[in-house]
Amino acid sequence: MNNSHIAEDLILIKKTLMGEKEAFGQLIDKYKNSIFRLAFHMMGNYSDAEDISQEVFLQAYRKLKEFKVGSNFHTWLYTIDLNMCKNKLKRRSILKFISIDKSILIGDDEFIREIPDKSIPVEEALIKKEEKEKVNRVIDTLPLKYRSVFILRYTENMSYEEITKVTKLPLGTVETRLFRARKILMKKFNL
Repeated sequence: MNNSHIAEDLILIKKTLMGEKEAFGQLIDKYKNSIFRLAFHMMGNYSDAEDISQEVFLQAYRKLKEFKVGSNFHTWLYTIDLNMCKNKLKRRSILKFISIDKSILIGDDEFIREIPDKSIPVEEALIKKEEKEKVNRVIDTLPLKYRSVFILRYTENMSYEEITKVTKLPLGTVETRLFRARKILMKKFNL
């Protein structure tokens, strides 16, 4: 995210704090897809992701006065999102992961299931699908502390620095957790 986006967000935040609710609506429109996508990957279903996304923006609106000027608003939202997902998962004690390969965001909140590639033979497509499902099942077994950084890194394509800001973890901890997640996955795949 470049400085112009951060400055634009800051203007919208100031307008919101001065009572212009439409300004916060612009922030929601700007970030709703990425907030939903992270919730969807963490929770594993559309309904929970939708609920959490709404809660993220409600909480952000309520706590907007606490937002630190100079911080990245998108990172702040990701932090709220990730924490809400973790809390809900801990309460349910169910860990699920949905690969980006299984669903594709095609518009505002619209998802389609993966479209089969007609150019490859059916047998090969089935093997490929089974392999993806196996990977997802194994990722499901990662402890939450490893799974969350793994998703941020490999699904959301965040840099290590961005992950440290979202998770509030030191860089060394993020690196260690990613290393351990990869090690667990390699062991489970006998690599």
